[in-house]
Amino acid sequence: MRTQRLHAATVAMLAGLCLLSACGDNNEDNNGTRPLEDMATTPGVDMDVTQEDMTPTQDMRPGVDMAVVEEDMSPSVDMRAQDMAMEDMSPDMAPPADELKIAGLSAPVTVSFDAQGVLHLKCATNDDCFAAQGYYHAAHRFAQMDLRRRLGRGRLSTLLKLKNPGALDLDISTRRILSTLQGEPIEEVLINNLDGETRSALDAYTNGVNAWLGDLEADRNGAKLSEEYSYGLLATDDIPTWEAEDSLAVGLLFLNNLGNTSTAELRAGVTAAAYADANLLADMYNGAHLDPDSSVIGASGGTYAGLGNNLVPLPRRTDLSSVRPMLQRANKALEEAYGQMEQMEKFFGEGPFGSNSWATAPALNDGDFAILANDPHLQLTNPALWYLAEMDAKSSGTGDFHAAGVSFAGMPGILIGHSEDVAWSATVAYWDTTDVYVETLSADGLGVMRDGAVVPFIERKHTVEFAGGSQEETFLFVPGHGPVVSMDMAAGVAITIKSTLAQTDNDFKLFINMGRTKDMADAKQLLSGSTAATFNFVLIDRTGNISYYPFAGLPRREWDVTATPAWLPLPGDGNYEWGSTLIRASELPQLENPSTNFILTANAAITDDMLDGIPGNEGYPPLQTISIAPGSRQARILDMIQATPSHSAQTHATMQGDTLSWYGQNMVPQLLALAAQGTLTAEGQKVADALQAWDYTCPTGLDSSDPETAANVTGDEAAASIGCAAFHVMYYTLRANVLYDELRGQNAAAGVDLSHNFSALVRILFRLLNDPTKLAYGESYWDDVETIEVVETAPDMVAASFEEAAGYLTTLMGSGTPDDWRWGRIHTLTLEADLLSTLTPTYNNGPYAAPGGSGTVNVATPTSPGSGGGDYNFGHGPSMRMIVEGKASGFESTFNFPGGQVHQRDSVFYDHLLGEWLDNTSFRMPFTPTEVEAAAMETLQIDPE
Repeated sequence: MRTQRLHAATVAMLAGLCLLSACGDNNEDNNGTRPLEDMATTPGVDMDVTQEDMTPTQDMRPGVDMAVVEEDMSPSVDMRAQDMAMEDMSPDMAPPADELKIAGLSAPVTVSFDAQGVLHLKCATNDDCFAAQGYYHAAHRFAQMDLRRRLGRGRLSTLLKLKNPGALDLDISTRRILSTLQGEPIEEVLINNLDGETRSALDAYTNGVNAWLGDLEADRNGAKLSEEYSYGLLATDDIPTWEAEDSLAVGLLFLNNLGNTSTAELRAGVTAAAYADANLLADMYNGAHLDPDSSVIGASGGTYAGLGNNLVPLPRRTDLSSVRPMLQRANKALEEAYGQMEQMEKFFGEGPFGSNSWATAPALNDGDFAILANDPHLQLTNPALWYLAEMDAKSSGTGDFHAAGVSFAGMPGILIGHSEDVAWSATVAYWDTTDVYVETLSADGLGVMRDGAVVPFIERKHTVEFAGGSQEETFLFVPGHGPVVSMDMAAGVAITIKSTLAQTDNDFKLFINMGRTKDMADAKQLLSGSTAATFNFVLIDRTGNISYYPFAGLPRREWDVTATPAWLPLPGDGNYEWGSTLIRASELPQLENPSTNFILTANAAITDDMLDGIPGNEGYPPLQTISIAPGSRQARILDMIQATPSHSAQTHATMQGDTLSWYGQNMVPQLLALAAQGTLTAEGQKVADALQAWDYTCPTGLDSSDPETAANVTGDEAAASIGCAAFHVMYYTLRANVLYDELRGQNAAAGVDLSHNFSALVRILFRLLNDPTKLAYGESYWDDVETIEVVETAPDMVAASFEEAAGYLTTLMGSGTPDDWRWGRIHTLTLEADLLSTLTPTYNNGPYAAPGGSGTVNVATPTSPGSGGGDYNFGHGPSMRMIVEGKASGFESTFNFPGGQVHQRDSVFYDHLLGEWLDNTSFRMPFTPTEVEAAAMETLQIDPE
């Protein structure tokens, strides 16, 4: 069954566009790059429709009235991304269906796709929707989900034709980490402990994936693998069927990526072992938050629900003298463990230091309803991280699931979005759910010492498979602590990593069931069940309520954290064990309709007790790690919320796209004042002039997204772009000149590159310029300790850095003329293919010039500028942008997206939304049955097998 709902004028227009753009035969140059100015005939570019008979096609950019138009198309949907001929939809969204069937369906499922390629499902039951979702996840993103499951289950090597040591090491590390404390694969234990509804949802989703794999094997219904599978090093002859455990492994991998802080703790341990200077350590690891007014609870007037009543305030500074000898003895093992975890972190991404979420109550808004905004910043990949969907088992079925938003290929459900009654967003809270232990080996090396007794290792055998063979690995686990990740027999130590992820039980209920939530109480109950996640959830409903609920189960650490900090590796001697129960959501900070009428989260401090970076120093147990963001985005969002008298969806969208550099705004005046006290060369003066003219925003300064061929723009945008480029190059140059000499000192940690510790270094430099009394080293940072006979002053270092930065800018831009120093020339995004980007750039998509910068709300922090002359490309940013208006008549939501729905390069849906993501233009998500039917560009049916 297949129908098409198209106006005749639409068909004619789209067919013409398809001919112009060679639909189905996009052979791009530049390793798959398509500069957006060359995409004039490609969906995702602004193709405003003007024909009178195309009334349903209304421009839905933020700020345009999203009014309901015709009855059969209300509310109207942005149709600019539908510029393709429906005759040629078959290789794109929905292959021509001879017999689309999925085993286990209770009734046929109606499937439709709108102009943006969003999947819409109308089902008889919840499980029917999950099954159809599994089919289309596989049809459009199988390479992505196949990679995710193999990574999560330690089977990456099975995807390669040749035995690869790097892949084997990653398999071994992943399999070791994603195990229970007793050494069993978490997904294999979890699958047997799921409640019936969750297991049923996973089984239905599995049936859907395997139905597509069956079509692939039978060469049926247009099923085909994406081009990556043709890469010569990949073994694709025998693709395993999907298992429910695969979906669990995909979710576990995601949770571990977002919540495992062991790399930061290991880095801190190696640093503390190697640096004898307590002042440098204090400055690096004390003081995480730069703006005391922007923490979630402090800014919103809330309090802890049940913690800290019987605790006393602790000293402000952490004394590391008692733990340093242990860390020094274990340094070799710590460095080895750090190397393993850093490799995992590099592969999975460097963490989500850039997620934003906020809600404003009706009292702050134009309309009598709440508004929610979310833009989780994660790795920007090709394909995009998320998959857009709307799933409805309520309107004409017997189910209770109806939700729209983003899903995660490999798992059922909607992870961020809204149901009919509740909308939710998520950011990473950096709850401290992980501890690293330094274990003392027993005399025979067959166990560790705890409370004066030998605790024998648990041994687990694991077979690692690879092309042409397999090898057996023996994993060691310490009871109650988890996997042994490194060992130094000579020093008599082993390193273990303990995480609440190893004890997960109900976390997957959230991912699958948020689309069923009926009210705030329902959502709160669901969120209270977490054991392993590390999220903040901000929610609104259609009656004007706004709420903040945590989603975490945290260890009870009941020792003196100023003497033995939880953010450092701990002695495994039995004195630093977790309590028998986890701290649950009811004991964590919460907010419901605060008097300020807003809630704001941005990976920064949840409460004011984190201001100096020591969890627990105000009398509370340690809740967050030192890994939390410095707070520039949170401070800027707070300023914008409070500066706007009346908010709307457009003001929220403007905030999401904000490129003002809070760092620049709070550092450049001091830098210019110091420069005026010194002597600038003519080259250094160019940088000073650029900064003097800067308005602190970071546009590209180009008239298109191609960093090579785009023309320079003029006026205020030009000055802003030049100033932003000058600031970033100068900032990284100054940071290196002022701080790296201390990091290279006699006691420098040979095994750790501390220049990558962005949060620590930006805090030091920020405070050095704004209030050096907050630093243990104070103003002595200005002196270069490597020039023994010279004592440098602040004006000296700033003047020298300005001149050096001018040289870097000239090299990077290919010109010494400041008008050519356009930020977009060097600040670019390349969407990297997950696995294959490490082998070949063929499957990457980019580079594209992009706005934003370090610490901006529209975060786009350069990857590796080093000392100023390095790489200003970035790979993390808004993985989607969502705004939801909680109108009494029903939620209205908009999204934008860094890529496309279908990971087939010959599809017009390959990266059709990327252009609008770059310029922060959103589309309206159809949600009600009337909206979905009116927006449908193609409709078909999946039958029970």
